[in-house]
Amino acid sequence: MNVLLIQADQERRDALGAYGNPIVQTPHLDALARDGVVFEQAFTPVPICAAARASLITGVRPVHHGILRNVESGGVGGRDFTGEQITLAELLRGQGYCSTLCGKWHVGTDLPPAACGFEGVFYPRYGYPAEHPHYLGYLEKLGCRLR
Repeated sequence: MNVLLIQADQERRDALGAYGNPIVQTPHLDALARDGVVFEQAFTPVPICAAARASLITGVRPVHHGILRNVESGGVGGRDFTGEQITLAELLRGQGYCSTLCGKWHVGTDLPPAACGFEGVFYPRYGYPAEHPHYLGYLEKLGCRLR
């Protein structure tokens, strides 16, 4: 059995055809939903990206894993795991699965995905275009300035 977990950033449930949106066309996600599991009553424990992702991979609320805010929020405390956490990737590895991250990590301050059992290429701070030379070069080619 394969497991594919997709977590979109700031996407409401009603933005997918699989959940009944008659206008937005998401045929590939709709096919995955037809052949897989669709959660009808799933809720986030917190409306903050990093804390919600940390809860998804640990199965515990932010007050228990310690990530209470996003790295870029400017605050100092509550941006990394407090104590050791067992993650979904580590549990799956124990069952013979390989867990790979693709895309935005955005969990903790300096915590890499490998520390949580995920394999794959990791680009620190991926998801923050203003800090990536390739994106800044792209904007420069277009004649745009970020600021």
